Amino acid sequence: MSAADRAHDLLGRLVHASAFERFLISTSALLLSVFIGALIILGAGRMTDCASAAYTIAVPGKFVTQFVGGSAVFSMGFCYDPFAVYDLLFLGALGDVLSNPLNGQFATTLAETTILMFTGVAVAVAFRADIFNIGVQGQLVVGALTTGVVLAFVAPALAGLGLLATVVLLPLGLLLGAVAGGAYAAIPGALKAYADANEVITTIMLNFVATSIALFLVSREKFFKDPASFANQTVPLPDVALFPKFLFRPRDDVSLLAFAFAVVVLVGIWYLLQHTPFGYDLRTSGLQPDAAEYGGVDADRTIVSSMTLSGALAGIGGAVYVLMVLGNFQTGVPPPPPTRRQQPARRRLRRAPVRRPEERLHRRAGRLGRPADARRRAPRAHHPVRRYAGVLPDDRPEVRLVRPAERAGRRRRHRRWER
Repeated sequence: MSAADRAHDLLGRLVHASAFERFLISTSALLLSVFIGALIILGAGRMTDCASAAYTIAVPGKFVTQFVGGSAVFSMGFCYDPFAVYDLLFLGALGDVLSNPLNGQFATTLAETTILMFTGVAVAVAFRADIFNIGVQGQLVVGALTTGVVLAFVAPALAGLGLLATVVLLPLGLLLGAVAGGAYAAIPGALKAYADANEVITTIMLNFVATSIALFLVSREKFFKDPASFANQTVPLPDVALFPKFLFRPRDDVSLLAFAFAVVVLVGIWYLLQHTPFGYDLRTSGLQPDAAEYGGVDADRTIVSSMTLSGALAGIGGAVYVLMVLGNFQTGVPPPPPTRRQQPARRRLRRAPVRRPEERLHRRAGRLGRPADARRRAPRAHHPVRRYAGVLPDDRPEVRLVRPAERAGRRRRHRRWER
């Protein structure tokens, strides 16, 4: 058996592994990444100058020499201690959970995890249908903006109802985010299904559109800007419209109810994809599009519906972001800045003149077919109107250059080069 066959057999076993085996594989990968990270930290510590070593490797170690006596035969010092680095890493994310399980670091991590659960499952749903939804950020912004704006007008009227207002406003806010995010995601889905547009390009561009529109609406008082604030944000929502804070402090901006709701949504999406006809059609379209279409699955409708569901999940994440963390909508989710390779191209596009396709074709054909003296006599590119006449049987282009009348009453002058 060749190496390629062994690799293919190994990948097949990984794909068909049980849940316990996948858990062991994930755990092993995590431990291996921690070990490799420790090696990188030690290597960086050897390349750094320091007054005293933070970590030392000795053979035999201190545990042996303190009983046997003597000194180490080999020792090497490092400026960075990997155990201290990982200790700070986990303390920064989880805090001191042993002495205070409800500390602020753990609350922040839990809040960010709640939002990422919605955006992660949104990307996963589209990916199961073989669609790359890169526009989850824009759909989250649209869902958050819709929730913050609509509830800012509805919530004050129901603020006096107490718990009943919370029961009404929370589902309403989540529904608004889902509808807005799903509708916004349906645009690139329809473009891919019916116009064969690349969903990666359209979703990335719609990220910029969403953030720009949100900034425009929230930065002007005649629209939705809070007149009492200098920041670009909407009016703060009353407490009855927000997720209630259990166990954690109110300033920690985390809610166990929102986290539990995220877990329920994940379980529901898993059941939808694995045990419903819609999930079967979606997964089949992603694995074997031709076979799915042959079996009666409407591929175009599946693309639009999967993108809509993905955008709805992202919009719910935006609604949770408003109702749990911010308390209103703020312009704090900008798209990534353009890279260095994109910026010069953008400047070149601003300076480049717009030419018709036939003019570009004429210029290409003229460079290939016209003699050198004719090229020297040719007028500037912006002055004449050029047209490509055709290609001769011997693959030599024939170009006809027509100059329009310069003034009324003068004769038209024609020039023609043949080769």
